[in-house]
Amino acid sequence: MKLLLYLLAILPFTNSAASPIDSLLAALITAQDTAKVNLLNELGEAYRYQDIGKGTYYLDSALQITKAIQYTRGEAQAYLNLGAIAIIQGDTEHGVAYTQEALALFNTLSDQSGIANANKNLGVLAYFMGDYGQAKEHYQEALSGFRKVKDTQGQAKCYANLGLVSMMYGAFDKALGYFMKSLRCNELLNNQEGIASDYVYMAQVSQQINNLSQALQYQEKALGIFRSINNKVREAHLLCDIGKTYHLKQQWSEALTNYRLALTLQKQLGSIREMGTTLGNIGAVYEEMDQPQQAAPFYQQSLSMARKAGNERNVPVLLNNLAELAIKQSKYDTAARYLDQSITLAKRLGQKSDLQLAHDLSYQMYKDQNRYRQALEQYQIAREYQDSLFDEEKAKQMTELQTRYDVEKKERQIASQEQKIALLDRTKQTEKRLRLVLIVALTLLFLLMLFVYSRYRLKQRSAQLLDEKNREIQEKNSQISRMNQELEKRMLRAQMDPHFIFNSLNSIQHFITINDKTSALKYLSKFSKLVRRVLESSVNTQVPIADEITLLKLYIELERLRYSHSFDYSIQVDESVDVHETEIPFLLIQPYVENALVHGLRHKAGGGHLSITLKQEGAYLICVVEDNGIGRTEAKRRKAISAFPSRGMSVTQQRLETLNEGQAEKTNVRILDLEDCQGTACGTRVEIFIPQTEELCLEPSL
Repeated sequence: MKLLLYLLAILPFTNSAASPIDSLLAALITAQDTAKVNLLNELGEAYRYQDIGKGTYYLDSALQITKAIQYTRGEAQAYLNLGAIAIIQGDTEHGVAYTQEALALFNTLSDQSGIANANKNLGVLAYFMGDYGQAKEHYQEALSGFRKVKDTQGQAKCYANLGLVSMMYGAFDKALGYFMKSLRCNELLNNQEGIASDYVYMAQVSQQINNLSQALQYQEKALGIFRSINNKVREAHLLCDIGKTYHLKQQWSEALTNYRLALTLQKQLGSIREMGTTLGNIGAVYEEMDQPQQAAPFYQQSLSMARKAGNERNVPVLLNNLAELAIKQSKYDTAARYLDQSITLAKRLGQKSDLQLAHDLSYQMYKDQNRYRQALEQYQIAREYQDSLFDEEKAKQMTELQTRYDVEKKERQIASQEQKIALLDRTKQTEKRLRLVLIVALTLLFLLMLFVYSRYRLKQRSAQLLDEKNREIQEKNSQISRMNQELEKRMLRAQMDPHFIFNSLNSIQHFITINDKTSALKYLSKFSKLVRRVLESSVNTQVPIADEITLLKLYIELERLRYSHSFDYSIQVDESVDVHETEIPFLLIQPYVENALVHGLRHKAGGGHLSITLKQEGAYLICVVEDNGIGRTEAKRRKAISAFPSRGMSVTQQRLETLNEGQAEKTNVRILDLEDCQGTACGTRVEIFIPQTEELCLEPSL
């Protein structure tokens, strides 16, 4: 028997700032058009935790009006709220469809808050479908969006959900860190429901480390808050989680009481996924009470609902539980059928612990039938999975031991330092007493010594004051130097090639002159987007790779329009590079791309190609810019007769020198001339080596 995993905290928070339902209904009577849509959306959101049927009705009404009056923002919000209701009901199929529709509409509006909320909800859906990697990506994308719009509540929800993903990977310390960040955000907002949810998160961590009494304390605090704000959905989830804690403590009566209270509320709410989990856990209680006849129907109902809700992660657990009951009752054919289904699905999902249990049960089944050869095969397979799980656990324990060792070592160093300080203090006291004795014994000598000592102390104080002033001056100079370097970086980064701007405007003028309005508008649109993105990022010396790639694409597309699509291009990023977290100096790559286009590909008669690749090697991010243009020698010859030489490379060289000042790891550039088998120039390859440093940051529900 295996207890079903129940994580209520992944579910959405209510909006504690939402208007009271009565006042919304009163305002709805006279509202028209967009105002009416907004009120219907607020009502749908408010009712989704109290009466899902009413919530769906108001949101459907909002959708009908938005399509009639073409109110895109209201339509997007209605789809987002319908997706949230589908999540609560365990309907992942409709949840994904509604939320993706909302995301598409928010993208057309460039609504960063809406985009972030849609990504967060897609993360919730991916989590429920067992795709934790995809869930993490959506949460991080949402977190980035919430930071941009300074949405503290949105950040709190993302932190909490990232903590849940970390729990699924067994990283409990990391999970607790995310939950604490969420708690701090909710305390800033005085968000009582958010605070209660964070108690739930910490209770789940306590469950995982088997501190069940502590878990119950957190859960009781959270339950009181959920009941006080009349949140039936969260109350039902928490009752099931409290039942699980009593279940783990083997207090069967209390476990069944809380499970049944949860099941009653879940039936009222129509929450299929949660009903399946609760039914499975009731079955587990009866099995542990050695009542298999009562356990089996609950497992069957739970299995049916898990499949209906698309909750594949729980299916192998339930199949194993049913197989175990069948083996106990000597129903071997039934057990074999359940085990085959469990093994097939667990393999696809990569759930090793469920695979080990399935093969252990197969071993028991064959042994009970005296089929020893098959029993041995199943036993060996089960041990292989057990060894694999053991190796993973061992690696985790080694990491924990190393951390503990480092902490203890630091504590010993601190204790040793304190002993040295205490010894110095005692030495000073001894010297002081000796000095007093000498003063009493030699009064006359004391007067002379006092005079000399006073002069010495005065000189020492003067020297100390002078040293302090010098240190202050040095610190100020250092600050000024750093500020100058930062200003110099921004100044160099902010320089755009006026020749490029002139050519861009010239190209727009040319398209207008020949009455090619489509091309002119297209060129002008891309040009304005590029300038806007550059200005938006101008305050940052470092930007994520994803933002840099977006700027590069805009710039290259402009040049393709300018040169009549005489070349194509590709941008490839290695999977090991996290484009959203890894940062590089702003507009560092663009001058080399410009060089490749202006001096390499522009003079090539068709077939031009530009490739940009990024990959991680050791401590460096390597960016390669390669073209199949005319080569540097021919480019220099043509450049010599140019009336408007570009300053892009000289500015870039100055930027590199500024970036490398005071850095142990330098940003380096290597330029290679490419030749064919006859020795003819066939392009240029630029390799940029950018050092990467790790930064620790504390930064992650619907």
